[in-house]
Amino acid sequence: MTSTSTFTRTPEQSPVSGGTASAMLRWAAAFAAEANLSQLLPITTERTWITLPNPARWDAWLIGWPAGSDTGWHDHQGAAGVFYVVRGVLTEFSLAGGRSAAASGAATSIASWTDVRTRRVEAGRGRGLGTNHVHQVVNEYERPAYSVHVYSPRLYGMTRYTWRDDALVLAGVEADGEP
Repeated sequence: MTSTSTFTRTPEQSPVSGGTASAMLRWAAAFAAEANLSQLLPITTERTWITLPNPARWDAWLIGWPAGSDTGWHDHQGAAGVFYVVRGVLTEFSLAGGRSAAASGAATSIASWTDVRTRRVEAGRGRGLGTNHVHQVVNEYERPAYSVHVYSPRLYGMTRYTWRDDALVLAGVEADGEP
C-alpha cells in the first residue's frame, strides 16, 4: 500500500548509536546460534518473515530468502539498525554516502548508477544501517538464505525507490513497514 504520510520521531527515538548497533549484532548472532530456523520459518517460493521478541524491545525480524528473492530499493524512514546473515549469502546494493529522499530533499532523482556500491554478506557476518541508508538486498544464489534484521527506533514504514534510466527516483511510501 502506498501512502504519502510521513513519520516523526520523538527525541527518545534517536538513531542507533555504535554501541547499540554492536549489541544488535551480538543479539542477532546469539539468536541465530540457538534457533531452529527452518522450523521457525520454512523457506517458500517468496521472501517471508516473522517478528522476533527480544529483551531490548527493538524491532526484530527473521527473514527467509529463497533463491532470486529481493527487497527492492528502499530506506527505513529514519530507523537505523543491522542485518545479520545466518545462513547463505546476501548481496546488498547501497548508495554511497547513504542518502534517502528525505535526507537529500530530492523530489526527483536521489542517485545514479555510479553511486551504487555492492557488498556480499556471508553467513556469520552483519552490516550496520544508518538512518539515511538506501539499499536493495538480494539472494543472488541458488541456495536459500536466512537473515536477522533489527531496527531502532521501530520500523514504521519504508520509502520505496525505482530506477528510471540512470536515475534512482522515489516510487512511494509504505506505512507500517515490513522488511
